[in-house]
Amino acid sequence: MDFNKLYLYILKSPGIDVCLILFCIAFVTLPPISPFKQYDLLRYGKTTTGEVAQISSLLGSDYIDYHFVTEDGVLVKRTEKTLDLGPYNLDKNKLPQKINIVYLEGDPENSWVGIPRNYPKLHEFWKNYLIENTVASLVLFAFCRIAIIIYRRGGNGKTNKKIITQMTISG
Repeated sequence: MDFNKLYLYILKSPGIDVCLILFCIAFVTLPPISPFKQYDLLRYGKTTTGEVAQISSLLGSDYIDYHFVTEDGVLVKRTEKTLDLGPYNLDKNKLPQKINIVYLEGDPENSWVGIPRNYPKLHEFWKNYLIENTVASLVLFAFCRIAIIIYRRGGNGKTNKKIITQMTISG
């Protein structure tokens, strides 16, 4: 089997573009807290008061260790990753702290440390989500597509031969 021909076929086929756009969509729509979980928590979530036990930082991210008790008396311990503690009004120096926690009644593991103050209304949530993720998917696809086009043009060797020829003639 000639792997060089197979490589050229895969490189020049439109299937790579389809795979690329699917990858871009999956990359943008699978954040740490998926929008579907956020929607469920906004729509059906119950609010309770929990306690933040520890806040640790690693590589620009903050990890919030917290626990709360559901209405059924079940103790739930969780860790949530966030990039900014500002919206949650948390102070690393004052521990333990009380905080509002939103959770689903049937699935308390699906919880969220207090909804930030400036969070959009439920009817604005999907509109903002669709607009932001569509734009992000298109931008990511455009960058990847441009990189593939540049690679394909440089891959045939004609450009490199022209540069080498011009350098030898002028040098």
